[in-house]
Formats: sequence, C-alpha cells, structure tokens
Amino acid sequence: MKSGITKPLALLAVPFGVVALSCVWLVNVETDPALGPLIRYSPHGVFLVGLVLSWWFHQGRLFFTTLALSAGYFFVFSYHPPGFDAGFYRSTVYLAATFLLPLNILVLAFLKERGISTPRGKACFAAIFVQLALVAGVLSSGDADIVEVLGAPLLKTGIGVATPLPQLSILMFLTAFLALGTRHFWRSSFLDSCLAGALTALLLAFHFNAGTAPPLFFAVAGLLLVIALIHQAYAMAYLDELTGLPGRRALRQETMKLGPDYTIAMVDIDLFKQVNDRYGHAVGDQALKFVAAALRQISGGGRPFRYGGEEFTIVFPGRTVEETAAHLEELRKAIAARPFILRGKDRPKKKPRQANKKKTARGKVKITVSIGVSERKKEHGAPEEVIQAADAALYRAKKNGRNRVAS
Repeated sequence: MKSGITKPLALLAVPFGVVALSCVWLVNVETDPALGPLIRYSPHGVFLVGLVLSWWFHQGRLFFTTLALSAGYFFVFSYHPPGFDAGFYRSTVYLAATFLLPLNILVLAFLKERGISTPRGKACFAAIFVQLALVAGVLSSGDADIVEVLGAPLLKTGIGVATPLPQLSILMFLTAFLALGTRHFWRSSFLDSCLAGALTALLLAFHFNAGTAPPLFFAVAGLLLVIALIHQAYAMAYLDELTGLPGRRALRQETMKLGPDYTIAMVDIDLFKQVNDRYGHAVGDQALKFVAAALRQISGGGRPFRYGGEEFTIVFPGRTVEETAAHLEELRKAIAARPFILRGKDRPKKKPRQANKKKTARGKVKITVSIGVSERKKEHGAPEEVIQAADAALYRAKKNGRNRVAS
C-alpha cells in the first residue's frame, strides 16, 4: 500500500468517530422528547447545506450523493402519499432505498469528477430520475410479487432475525464497503473514509428503521458528506494539486503564526529545465512528485510547502540555521542517493514480480537539489525577508556547484 496502514486508519477516525458519537447521543435523544422534532427535520437542513455547498464548489459526486440521500430519506421516512396501501408503500420504498442508496454511493464514488452542469452531470440527474420512476412504476402497479421476490432471502441464515434489511440490500452494502475500503487503504482518501462513514450511518438508519434513529443517522450521513466537501474545498484552496503539498496560500498563513524564532529553507531542483526539455513535462511532473515525497520525510520539525515551479519551501518553527543544518543535509543526500526511475510508455500497469534490470538501468536519472537556508534576524525580521535571504543563499548554492546547502 502506498502510505502503509497508519494514515488510512487515522483518516477513518473522524467519520467513524462522528458515527460513534451519534450512537451515544441517540440514547439521550430517546430519553428527551423535546429533541424529537429537531432531529426529525435535521436531515432536510443538512442535505440543503450539502446541496448548496457542493453546487457552489462544483463537486458533482458529492452533490448527486447528497441528492440521492435526500430523496431516499424523503420517500422512506417523510412522505406518505395518499391512495396507497401504507404497508405496500413502505415495504416497496424501503426495499428500493436499502439497495439503491449504497449502489448510488458506490457508483458515484468511482466516477471521475466532472462537475454538475455538464453532460456527465445531466446523466447523473437522469439516472436518479429513472430510479425514482422505476420505484413509482412498481408502486403504481400494485404488484406485491415483485417486492416479495426482491426481498426474498438469498440464503437460509439467521440474518433476517437480526436485521430488517433484505439480504440483497445487505450484499449491496457489503460490496460498497469492500470496494470503498480497498480503495481507501490503497489511496488514503479522506473522501472515501467519509463515504464509508456515511454508508455505516445509512446501515444503522435502515437497521433501526423507527423512531428518531433514521433521521439522526441520515443527518449524520449528510453531515459526513458536508465534512468531505469542506475538506475538498480546503484541498483546492491550500494544497498543490500536483504534489499534494501545501501551496503558497498555506505558506502565507503558516508564516503568520510563526513566533520570534524560526528558520526557512528554499529548495530548488537542479537543472530542472533540462529534465523538462529532454524528457518532457510529464517526466518533469514526476520529478516534482519525487522531490515532494522526499520533503515529506524531512526531520527536525520541518514543514514543507510547494512554493512554485521547481521550488519548495521548508519552515522550521523555533529553530536556528545551526539546528536545521544536519536535517537539510540529510534531505539533500537522500534525494541525491535515491535514483529517479523514468516511467516508460511500455511500463506495465501492474508492478512485475521481477524487474527488468536492463530497462531499469537505462531509465535512471539522477535528481539533486540545492538548498538555501536563513533564520529570522534583525536585518530581516519579516517572513518575506527571511524567504528572500534563503533565496539568496539558494543562489549561492547553485553558483558554487549545485547539490549543496548554503546559508
């Protein structure tokens, strides 16, 4: 796995912590009738916020996931149309929602982001409308046999006694959990962790299926989508899309929080223009990711940022140049010692068990960096001035032969 097991597990703490707290709070809600009306209408408010924010930030997958949840909650737990047998209506929409909602979450999670007012967005609108139309068709037909067939147990087990969810719906939930969980532990995606938390909340809502539990857990599912949306918006505003490091805006905010003592280092990839000119910009992007991955491992309390182009910034709060020298030298050596492997056009999608040594040797390029470092002093007390001083030191490192640290 790309990032080991620690980071994916840490990302699950927020969504599943929220779900756990909601389970604890459910006990208090049940004993306080005054909270009932508030909880009953809370999903509508949460879904409205989610729809508005996702539309504003052009996040189509979260918009349509929220729209699907909103429709599911409305038709299963809020809306009871006149003229339909109450038992037949409830069993039909319950069966449909318990299967279609996890299916929609799964499909939307694996779609590429294409916005809302796009052909892909229109197709998603149409897909949700078709699902509603199919359920309405079953209701209009009054054919209870369809509901009985879809709700029939697949296996003779005791599951039906433990939960009212049909086995077909349980299978759909398990499929969605497995797919999202596998991708989450491979990519360490906060969005996938929030979607898994929302799936868990939905499962609890359909399992309890009465009282204040369904609106509470639907509201939690919507809240987790809003949290994921806020995280997406933060990433767009503060994280560099290519390297994943915090960008210039985040650096500006970081320098505003610094105390009286700090050191700033400027890191530049040596001969980066030659890499771009010889191998192309795609390889140049790979080199930037290569260096960014090394910067994430910086010791000594350094915080890396993407400054722009082939330049990076490392901020050491509460440190002097002398205290950071060994850590920067270790970083420089680590980048120079690690070969940068070019990705050829014929590179297989899956990593082979035994690498072809001849091809690998031809595809190695040595990447080095030059580093300039400066600390806050009387002559340059503002963060911008420290950055300029570090940039001047970087120029000296380049002038003196590159692949070195200068102060």
